[in-house]
Amino acid sequence: MIFGLRRNDRTNELLHVVDNGWTTATTEYGEDLDNVAADVSIAGKTTVSGGTQSVVSSGSTPNASPQGLNFASTATTAGSYIDFKLNVTKAGVYRIQVAAKVNANRGIGQWYVDGVKTGPVWDQRMENGQVLAAEKIGFFTLGDVTFETAGEKTLRFEFQGGSNKVINTDRFIMTPVSEVSGQTPGIAITGEASLDVNQAVTLHAAITGLHAFYASGDYVKWFVESQRATNGRNKVISIVANGLDVLVTGVNPGTARLKAMSTVNAKVFNYYDVVVTQANVITSITPVNVTTVAGIAPVLPATVTAFYTDGTTAQLGVTWDGVNAASYAQAGTFDVSGYTAFADATDIAGYAADAIALMQSAGIIEGSDGKFMPLAQATRAQAAVIIQRLVKLNQ
Repeated sequence: MIFGLRRNDRTNELLHVVDNGWTTATTEYGEDLDNVAADVSIAGKTTVSGGTQSVVSSGSTPNASPQGLNFASTATTAGSYIDFKLNVTKAGVYRIQVAAKVNANRGIGQWYVDGVKTGPVWDQRMENGQVLAAEKIGFFTLGDVTFETAGEKTLRFEFQGGSNKVINTDRFIMTPVSEVSGQTPGIAITGEASLDVNQAVTLHAAITGLHAFYASGDYVKWFVESQRATNGRNKVISIVANGLDVLVTGVNPGTARLKAMSTVNAKVFNYYDVVVTQANVITSITPVNVTTVAGIAPVLPATVTAFYTDGTTAQLGVTWDGVNAASYAQAGTFDVSGYTAFADATDIAGYAADAIALMQSAGIIEGSDGKFMPLAQATRAQAAVIIQRLVKLNQ
């Protein structure tokens, strides 16, 4: 934003960065361009201490605004200043530049933004270490400033002392910026890339190269770029975004591509591929029907037939609950429950066998392909499912 421009005004500037924080500029203005410093002063939005302010005409200064604003310190000692109240319409990060008519008779000043020293000292007499031969317009870069909120901000130009007591302000330019100078912007996504149907994982995005204000979750958008289910369905995953995090839930087996992007910088985005598989778990077990004579304990089978999601079957050992003698004391029917053992149950350490059997019978753990695989590492997705089932069981 260029403060002080009237509607329909335009400005085209070619800035050349030089030493000491300031730049020279070749500028073409449209008609009716007002000088910001004079506008702010005339609007009563300037305050001076230890000196006087005066609106001055541009004279013959090349590329100057029609008017400028001089601040003249009363004393030669440092400390006097002029404050400018400028309205920032939107919170964000801005690269602030100040233009001034500089010459060999100007003084030395330091800028502050809302009380914070910003940019180096500005010696308005010098350019590239040489005293200016003639008056010209110069652009001085204060740097990138973060405004956490919109509203009126105070820019102070404080006299640093010396026999040349006049410092000039021509206008202000505040350009929105997102990138940190000298850094490469990017976004990295981390988290579990493989999950089963009905399992949920959390992915995390971390932004680099952007100002901290724009590296938060407020300026990140998640969406599903593409997805292809192996069973012909339309959806592989569902997502719930929460700032820098996104909760991904497997819906159907297949592959999906997520995209995370910055909402303020089109160059900052990344993709993350997710694979969803259908865990090969038991879907049903063939019912067992056993007949016995009243008073005689039934003989239950040692194995049962289990059916899996991939269409295969297996004979699994089964552990039956104890049968009360009263259940078969006379003619009738009764049910007996049991749970199948994992095919690799002999690999399970003795101290953990009872606990695993209990969790299996409660439906908290199911294994994969009929195996518990006690020596394998559990993924975060598997751990999340176990915790979820425990919470539901408790409820």
